[in-house]
Amino acid sequence: MNKQQLANRIWESANRMRSKIEANEYKDYILGFIFYKYLSDTEVEWLKENDFTDEDIRTLADFETVKYVQDNLGYFISYENLYSTWINMGNDFSVSNVTDALSAFSRLISPTHKPVFENIFRTLETGLSKLGDTSGARTKAIRGLLQLIRDIPMDGRQDYDVLGFIYEYLIEKNKVMNLTGITEFDEFIDKHYIDSLSIVNAVDMTRVNSIIDVGTGAGFPGIPLKIAFPHLKITLLDSLNKRINFLNEVIEALGLQNVETCHGRAEDFGHRKEYREQYDLCASRAVANLSTLTEYCLPFVKVGGQFVSYKSGNVDNELKESSKAIKILGGEAGKVCSFVLPGTDFARTLVPIKKIKMTGNKYPRKAGTPSKEPL
Repeated sequence: MNKQQLANRIWESANRMRSKIEANEYKDYILGFIFYKYLSDTEVEWLKENDFTDEDIRTLADFETVKYVQDNLGYFISYENLYSTWINMGNDFSVSNVTDALSAFSRLISPTHKPVFENIFRTLETGLSKLGDTSGARTKAIRGLLQLIRDIPMDGRQDYDVLGFIYEYLIEKNKVMNLTGITEFDEFIDKHYIDSLSIVNAVDMTRVNSIIDVGTGAGFPGIPLKIAFPHLKITLLDSLNKRINFLNEVIEALGLQNVETCHGRAEDFGHRKEYREQYDLCASRAVANLSTLTEYCLPFVKVGGQFVSYKSGNVDNELKESSKAIKILGGEAGKVCSFVLPGTDFARTLVPIKKIKMTGNKYPRKAGTPSKEPL
């Protein structure tokens, strides 16, 4: 399993966990189960290297043999508590198998290795209740996670540090996810996913074939629009490379086709012939005044297409102040669409600007100028 395949597997695991726990905690659960698998697989491999058969491992319980394992590994995991046993149990597995195993692990740490292993699974021991309201729900969540990570290689044959890579990957993904500032799952759905799709209130998406999402951030509105309207050809543009790296992993994990990511500034990409005036629609949830956003976005739009800015609240004054910029850049303001996102008190306003003539070659101006000196 190469690094990309491993990253995809971890990302799938993280998606499962984030629907049940806080974004800043999910890495601890995944790492906990992965490390338990590592210790379990290490014990089985060591026993077989020392001539223990599968039958020996299943029945191993006498004091002297247990101590022999503890003296060499620093811990002992009995057959019924091995990760592989959990997998083989199928539907007979339950959350109680995990709680019993973790309790036994703590008791069976070698005294000389307590500084190494004591409390290492504290998050799992104290936090399993967060994975569901009932025992059945917790069992289902854990069983799904165990199945997802069971093929992660722990045999030391890879040309990279598997556990180190997993840890660094999860830490980085946690940082990326926190870029949104929204960690509650329901709030995420309302304020990111549903909000992204709300553009249908202003645009007939069946008549749109190509979109560029300027300042896409964590992929909104571009990714949800691609999922909802698979026919779209989408470009995601952002000035931060770590966001683009994150989006590339999301796109691969979701198996999305005809989605391009671009690392750079709108002021630069707006002058490149392969992007300038090539799109039916430019959409942006970026935070900036409408004059500045129009200079960033309208150069990407074909004549006859439109730019839609996601705004909040009343935009009458902003629209009036940007009227000169819209005209200079070849646009014409359309009918503003205002509404409250379903299930929230968040007021969203969509501002459509139709492209009625080509944008002058001098626009957008050099990087930084549109925000410092709006038209």
